[in-house]
Amino acid sequence: MPKYRPILKTRKPISQQHRVLTPDGIERLQGCLECTDWTVFIDACDGFDELTDTINSYINFCEENMTTVKKINKFPNEKPWVTKELRELLRKKRQAHKNNDLEEMRKIAKRIKKYVKEAKDIYKKKLEEEFTSKNPKRTWDCLKQITGSGKDRVKVKVSNELSYANELNRFYCRFDIFDFKKEQESVKRDLFVKTSKTSLRSN
Repeated sequence: MPKYRPILKTRKPISQQHRVLTPDGIERLQGCLECTDWTVFIDACDGFDELTDTINSYINFCEENMTTVKKINKFPNEKPWVTKELRELLRKKRQAHKNNDLEEMRKIAKRIKKYVKEAKDIYKKKLEEEFTSKNPKRTWDCLKQITGSGKDRVKVKVSNELSYANELNRFYCRFDIFDFKKEQESVKRDLFVKTSKTSLRSN
């Protein structure tokens, strides 16, 4: 019988780095750009394309110096509608569970239920807007996100394909060896009696 393995054990979390621009960083970036002598770039470049690439590189350089790098781990079983606020509530609930604070757990559980409903509604509306948009790329990306197309599939390594195929057949066809006619007839009789009583009452 094939063994089920949770997705957390079959796939590793993906680490991503995101640059975060804080309010203080925005002010420093604005100051850096305001103090820049742009004529230096104009005089040093021969053409418009070279000037554009040079200015873009300079702005990216300033942005990298004014931002902080934040590492985010994305787990394979993480839902796309999970928000930062919801993760924080889940963290607080785990902490309350460790502290054996049942009252706090109940309060947080109610808030989590509310946040989950709101997050799902927001995500649903977002998908509907993308799906009904006139942009073919957004529509196609939405379809792939809904169907899970394009994601990495977990490949099972099989030493003996014939033996594994027979094992799968036995697993999925294990109910075919039983005769459920008696049970089916019993269910039909019960349904017939119930529907008959309902129709008599309505008359």
